[in-house]
Amino acid sequence: MEDNNYAFHVHTTEEIWSGYLYKSPPENQFKSLKSWKKRFFVLLKHRDNTYQLKYYKNEEKDKPLGDIDLTKVSYVSLSPERHPMCKWIEKNFRCFASCVMFIKVTERDYFLIGENSGEMNGWFSALFGILNNHLHTLYPDLKKTEWGLPKYDTHELPSSMTHDPIYVSQIKLKSKETEITHEDDDTDE
Repeated sequence: MEDNNYAFHVHTTEEIWSGYLYKSPPENQFKSLKSWKKRFFVLLKHRDNTYQLKYYKNEEKDKPLGDIDLTKVSYVSLSPERHPMCKWIEKNFRCFASCVMFIKVTERDYFLIGENSGEMNGWFSALFGILNNHLHTLYPDLKKTEWGLPKYDTHELPSSMTHDPIYVSQIKLKSKETEITHEDDDTDE
């Protein structure tokens, strides 16, 4: 009798959110419109409850061009009207600030621009939920308080400072001297 034990692959990732967004280049190329690339972004949840934000050239998702390391995110803002680049983005992309999200990561800043404010609200809500509610999976070495709760503080800045929906992490991130790994080609930073 033949052994019919078949190995099968269990789907280990769940796509939380996806869509095309314009991605900013490194800061020294911000004002070069040609350096901004339209990329297909995918927010993934893995079976072990870890999350990734990857971007691809298109929807076929053949090979990721890079990712934004969610463990290094210190600040996320939707409609970053107070950021000095916001007016330039609105003018050159002919969009409203509500179509723009700003993400501050240890090694660089990102602006992501969507088609409309509803789309960007969806992106922000998904990222905020992950960053605010899943810190234990993003930061496994996080110190615990005497009650077993993580020591972190996410909050909104006082309304006198901003009216933008934001996420701010008070966690000390590793220094910039830490080696950063990105799967990225030379043309899309």
